[in-house]
Amino acid sequence: SDIKNGVENTFLNVFPEVNEAEFNWDDTPTDYENWDSFAHLRLVSQIEKKFNLQFEFDDSINLNSASDFLKLTLKILNSS
Repeated sequence: SDIKNGVENTFLNVFPEVNEAEFNWDDTPTDYENWDSFAHLRLVSQIEKKFNLQFEFDDSINLNSASDFLKLTLKILNSS
């Protein structure tokens, strides 16, 4: 889907050291060399901007994989 592609592309943009073949929806911050608080904020803000939505702060700090970002994005878009 477009949403799935958008989330994956955001991850590949924020983490250029990861290529599409290596991308895993279930990788957590410890699987990424550069997933720190700044990268996390970039993921949140880029996905919010791309899909024109707003994550709740408490939800956004608990996102620990691309799969988590996708699920929350779909949940918000489907409820609006």
